[in-house]
Amino acid sequence: MSTVSSMITRIRRRLEDPTALHWPDTEVIAAVNESKADLYQYIYNRNRDVFDALTIEYTWPADTISVHATTINPAMDAHDILLITTTPTTESTTVSNLPFPLRRMNFEELYRHSATAPQFYDALQDELGNAESWTGGSRPPESSLRWAMQGMRIYLDPVPRSELKLRFDVIAQFKEFNENGTENALDVFPSAESFFTRWERVVEYGSTLILKGRSDESEDPLMLQLGEKRQLLNAWLDNRSVSAPRVVVDAY
Repeated sequence: MSTVSSMITRIRRRLEDPTALHWPDTEVIAAVNESKADLYQYIYNRNRDVFDALTIEYTWPADTISVHATTINPAMDAHDILLITTTPTTESTTVSNLPFPLRRMNFEELYRHSATAPQFYDALQDELGNAESWTGGSRPPESSLRWAMQGMRIYLDPVPRSELKLRFDVIAQFKEFNENGTENALDVFPSAESFFTRWERVVEYGSTLILKGRSDESEDPLMLQLGEKRQLLNAWLDNRSVSAPRVVVDAY
């Protein structure tokens, strides 16, 4: 497990610039951040099953069409949403208050209802304005909710008349380090990211190539090494996918 400082040292060896004559630490750290961001996006696009999901709970206000993601949580600008669920009440999740997944839809399809269905408001309240209760065996009104995302704003359809508790299962993007060097003692993959420590070399090779900025990357030996590492990464990601085929031998 490498720290940012040791990663900088290794990158400088590959650049043949141990005394920081050509590349200051700020540029090296910026390249590490860029390489980590590229690695995250590569893994996310190929197999997001390898990421841990974090849960963020939020009480959606009544009569609210949309909420900016950073209102739900200030860190949501660095998270990708996997799933949104809701519960019949705003109380804690229990066997009698189970979460229901909200189906994601295209922004252009919001609020398209039949002439007999309410255009905006759902049926979470009766005619007297009292909250409806749900009993097992019937379709809960919460299960009809859908969501869409446009930019950083999240929309609900239909718009709820009463408060809703939403659970956001999200993936945190890889941490970026301060370029001023105050976080150089941290691990390259800190905390929950330590699961990806095995792929530090991908970050090292990628950062070095970013700094070199050469036009002959396809012939660069380092590029060939990065390609080999990515082949190993692809195999690892494919083997961890729930959709990958499995071959069972002597399973009688």
